Amino acid sequence: MKNILLFLIVILMLSGCYREDAGKNLTSVNKPTISEDKMVDIITDMYLTQATLKYYQDKRISFSESNEKLHYMVFKKHGLTREEFEKAFDYYRFDLEAYDRLMEKVIENLVRMESEIQADTVR
Repeated sequence: MKNILLFLIVILMLSGCYREDAGKNLTSVNKPTISEDKMVDIITDMYLTQATLKYYQDKRISFSESNEKLHYMVFKKHGLTREEFEKAFDYYRFDLEAYDRLMEKVIENLVRMESEIQADTVR
């Protein structure tokens, strides 16, 4: 009997946290100020920045720039603030179709860049 009561309380608590329109409100209110194509470029640069940091870390090469400063440089390159990026990213994160399109294009960019680098090293 205690288990059933506990189960019902948990179900009631969880159902009280659910809002059917939660995702719809976020995507309809916060339209992105950054286009998908620009987001693809920014996220591609973010991945390249992270890969650079990982490379230096793995090779135990001293690197004076912090993670935050490198991300700031990416935002500066694209003429936006961290807040603008985060707001737009939140929109795309809740629109799964748009997010999938973004990430597919980012992966295509990274694969293309890798192919170009490999082609240059073979020459």
